[in-house]
Amino acid sequence: MRCLLQLVLNLLIWRFSAIFAYFDCPHRCQCYEDNEQSTQVHLICKWEQINSTSLSNLSRPELIRTLTIRCPYHSPKVSTPIPAMFQRLRNLDRLEIDRCLMENVPETLFAGLHQLYSLIMKNGKISDLPREIFAHVPNLMMLDLSGNQLRIEPYSLKSLQNLLHLDLSDNNIGFLTNTMVSLTKLKVITMNNNRLTNIDFRRFPEHLTDLSLRHNQISTMHYLRATARHLKRLDLAANRLEFIAGLASGSINVLPSELKHVDLSENRIKFLQENALGHLEHLVLIDFKNNSIKEAKHSSFKGPKGEFKLFLANNPLSCHCMHKWLMHSKLKNITIADLEAVQCVSLMHPHKMMLLKLAVERNDLLCKYSNMCEANCECCERSMCSCRFQCPPSCRCLRSADTSSPRVCYQFQRKKK
Repeated sequence: MRCLLQLVLNLLIWRFSAIFAYFDCPHRCQCYEDNEQSTQVHLICKWEQINSTSLSNLSRPELIRTLTIRCPYHSPKVSTPIPAMFQRLRNLDRLEIDRCLMENVPETLFAGLHQLYSLIMKNGKISDLPREIFAHVPNLMMLDLSGNQLRIEPYSLKSLQNLLHLDLSDNNIGFLTNTMVSLTKLKVITMNNNRLTNIDFRRFPEHLTDLSLRHNQISTMHYLRATARHLKRLDLAANRLEFIAGLASGSINVLPSELKHVDLSENRIKFLQENALGHLEHLVLIDFKNNSIKEAKHSSFKGPKGEFKLFLANNPLSCHCMHKWLMHSKLKNITIADLEAVQCVSLMHPHKMMLLKLAVERNDLLCKYSNMCEANCECCERSMCSCRFQCPPSCRCLRSADTSSPRVCYQFQRKKK
């Protein structure tokens, strides 16, 4: 048994040493042999700045499949990469450059990288990119430019006709042009933490399926039926939307029809128009947590064909009888996923909040009325009836939602002059 273990160990040592017999790992880099292809190498380099000298001294650059370059956190040193710096790495699949400050990026920086499919250039304070910089990487499928200082989506994106996934998060982008419309294969766009104030779905490629715009300043959406026809997931959390409209009302703040998952949490939404979700037949989940919704009428949530999940916690819903349906929402193909946390504001005591479930149990959901009768009242149609109540003209009258309960309570409150 000991001999067998020693033999295996010797083979591993021989295999590891065999590849590095003809490949010298650059200074301040870690080099790893590919698990499937023993003649291919992966590099992770920690340099003070992008260093072309180390790459120029490589003995077998064609063996490198992935290269990661990481500069120090908060380093003031500015990198000045030379043109065609990576051209000897002709078999490179993936390139990552992180935290390396670059004021000027050469147009031919990626010349020779025809096989590159994943490119990450993040946290480099890049404010602009040359128009043809991506013409040298036509097969690129994933591009991450997050953590820079871009103010508009780069025009150079037009060269990336095979791009599937684009990340422009943590930039300073304040508006969108038509640059991305021509990227017909693009499926996923992430633009979190930018400065967008409105979005027009005509600015996005037709076959987009996933769009994330968290933590912007968006207050307005523009939607037309012919746009966003393949969009399945939309994340607009932590923006400034104040209402959601239905398709019949026009094109402002209307959600695209094919959506399945929608996150609208942490906005400023005060109300949903009638049939706001009426055209969302395929909806699976929608999140309205942490908004300013006071009324959640069932008619605003009608539309989806199948059962869907609804999140409503941390909204100032009124303890009004219109919200009793939330307790029985499953009968209406809706699951209130956070029902245990949903609260409501007392109509009699506006500064008091309580759990909706508790309000129902205590019969504290109230409704306005002008006249009403107790349950089983036999003289309700008569004006002179001991079990009939008429609200005086100078009062606002409230009744409990459940009039059959023995704990029914009638509340009267005079109108303020």
